[in-house]
Amino acid sequence: MKKISVIVPVYNIEEYIERCIKSILEQSFKNFELLLIDDGSTDNSGSICDQFALRDNRIKVFHQRNRGVSYARNTGIKNAQGSFIAFVDGDDWVKHDYLEVLYEQLNMTGSDICICGGNEVDERMNELRTCTYQKIEKIEWDDKRLYDWPFFTYVIHRMLVRKQLLEGKAFDESLTNGEDVLFITELFLNASKGVVFLPYVGYSYYIRISGANQHKKYSKKKFSAIIAYEKRLDIMKSAGLDMNPNWYRSFLLEVYRLYGFIAYNSEYYDKRHADLLFGFLKKYHVYSDVLGNGVRFRIKYWLMRHFQFYLEHELKKSELPHGHIVGDQL
Repeated sequence: MKKISVIVPVYNIEEYIERCIKSILEQSFKNFELLLIDDGSTDNSGSICDQFALRDNRIKVFHQRNRGVSYARNTGIKNAQGSFIAFVDGDDWVKHDYLEVLYEQLNMTGSDICICGGNEVDERMNELRTCTYQKIEKIEWDDKRLYDWPFFTYVIHRMLVRKQLLEGKAFDESLTNGEDVLFITELFLNASKGVVFLPYVGYSYYIRISGANQHKKYSKKKFSAIIAYEKRLDIMKSAGLDMNPNWYRSFLLEVYRLYGFIAYNSEYYDKRHADLLFGFLKKYHVYSDVLGNGVRFRIKYWLMRHFQFYLEHELKKSELPHGHIVGDQL
């Protein structure tokens, strides 16, 4: 039986998938299987996966019609034979000792999850930024620090998880963005043996310069993330955690950042989404002082709703770390 199953969703990344596969096959830790989930690629990605599988029996390739990254990851989880699970995206790559370092720390600390740092690299192989942790630290599931910056990570990469922790769990396939947030929150809440964080940068995210301005195309996806974040708050509250006002504050800031985007870009304006976002502000403002309380809140609420300049003024005052590695320590 393989110790580790590495799950890689693949969709139209023929230019990058070979680099990703090679970085996994060249691991210093050898006892693993690599599950490549071809999610209906229309380029040569699936064929490249098949060619690698012919040369290395540790590789299993699954071809399916395009259903999205959550469905692809769920396919990988269902077919994984390892005792531990790692997720890697097909245009990213990992250091040669990535699996070894995380596996050794899990065994040494007896934790359920091990998380390391990562960096972002552009098309010219320039390092854009790095996030990591300051020291080796183990945190228990009921410690509020686990669900807040800098420990909570918003992406499923950079971690190794005991497979038994995934039993009965799946990525929410109804979400087009933010599915990682819900999945990780549920993992943390069930990590009875704790989560260990490492000051080791083992994962590299590939940032395409050509795609740097594509965020406007994904306003609907960003709205999906807001739905996921609200569900996350409900899950944590239902688990009996002593709720932290910072969690509501971060959520509210993301809500009205997105409102500012869709409300004042006519090309992407969606009244239903705008109304729902403002509904979130009204529902949750009592948990945080981000918009004030009482009369102060009502005045701000009305001004933001009717005047773009005031919303922009408020947004400039409320910047938080955000981006590809949202919530991590920079």
